[in-house]
Amino acid sequence: MKNHWVSITAAVVLAATLSVVTNRPAVSASLPDSLRIGGASIGGAFYVVAGEVAKVLEANLKIPVTAEVTECSNENVRLLDRKQVQIAVIAANNAYPAYHGILGYNKKHTFLRAIMGLFPNALAYVSLPGTPYKSFTSLRNQRVGVGSGKTWDVFMKPLFKAHGMEYNKDFTPVYAGFGDLFTQVGDGAIVATVVSVSGGIPIPGALRLASDKGVQYFGPDPAAARKVVKELPFMSL
Repeated sequence: MKNHWVSITAAVVLAATLSVVTNRPAVSASLPDSLRIGGASIGGAFYVVAGEVAKVLEANLKIPVTAEVTECSNENVRLLDRKQVQIAVIAANNAYPAYHGILGYNKKHTFLRAIMGLFPNALAYVSLPGTPYKSFTSLRNQRVGVGSGKTWDVFMKPLFKAHGMEYNKDFTPVYAGFGDLFTQVGDGAIVATVVSVSGGIPIPGALRLASDKGVQYFGPDPAAARKVVKELPFMSL
């Protein structure tokens, strides 16, 4: 099972606009009055990461640094573009298409600069123990969590397509913050939701669900995973 999960993996990076990267913090006059970091939904791993990075930067730069609640990578790219945040946590499966202006991005965001890599971000699905939802194909005709926003469509749609399934045809996709998605699994509003199973652990919402009701994990079919990686090579970073 572990091999199934790590077959669909994308690096998570801390990114910024070119202007932020080229500002030298050694010169106090070049620092902004404050910084905002694009994170993710409350209950998601990226928001936790953004919060911790904000603490480190604030302590060292001596300026206010805040982590922002966002819809994750896709919105974080847009917020960087609009200069509404100066730094953001972005998965490589969004950073690469955004930089090159492909897969849903209608222009090249060549201003993006990686500050540092954070962790590999493997994907799996989680459902309640004792239920029959133990594979992608078992999710047919069900309500299924597919991420915190359209940012996840870049890789989730191809992943389901590789299993012979389409959004709104073979199952009902549900978008929500991760805290909400895990709550919905526990309440039975959805039968399963996507989750990170590597560097982003522990995700608060997943920990609550595991503690309250228990969880079972399953990954994509190996052949489907290989198909997605061939189509989207940045998913194996």
